Amino acid sequence: MGKEWQPQADADSGQGGSSLLLLSGCLGTYLHQSAAPGLGRIAALVLLESSTPGPEPLASVPAVGKLSSQLAMHVAGMRPSCIQHTAAQQAGGVGLPGPAAVADGAVQQDMEREGEGEAALLDQPFLLDPALSVRLVLQRQAERGGSPLHVAAFLRLQCGEGLQQL
Repeated sequence: MGKEWQPQADADSGQGGSSLLLLSGCLGTYLHQSAAPGLGRIAALVLLESSTPGPEPLASVPAVGKLSSQLAMHVAGMRPSCIQHTAAQQAGGVGLPGPAAVADGAVQQDMEREGEGEAALLDQPFLLDPALSVRLVLQRQAERGGSPLHVAAFLRLQCGEGLQQL
């Protein structure tokens, strides 16, 4: 991954979304329920990358920066548990959580969310246009921009989340 950072504020969002443009991708950020500038209750990051290099660096496509910020907003609001289900998880086989995860109820919560089709990011209805899945939004952007995009990673943090386990 390149090391060229170009912070880009997303003036359209009004909520604290921005993106950091990299030579080979784009890191979208989102900060929700801001108590003061730079302080928020929920933060999310989404790293978009392209599997095939185009004629220009991905960072030079403004729509990619905006989309990465919108996907970070989506992650903050929709709480996906993974990018996509592996073939083993879809078949109910190898790669599933062990007994410790079952005992603490994490698997039950994930199963309930997966039953609604909402645990995997790519399968969720897109927050800003629920008629489209996140996967379809990425495909449409690739058609417009000429370079296939994929979510390489995401992170969602919520103030106080996980304290009940201490």
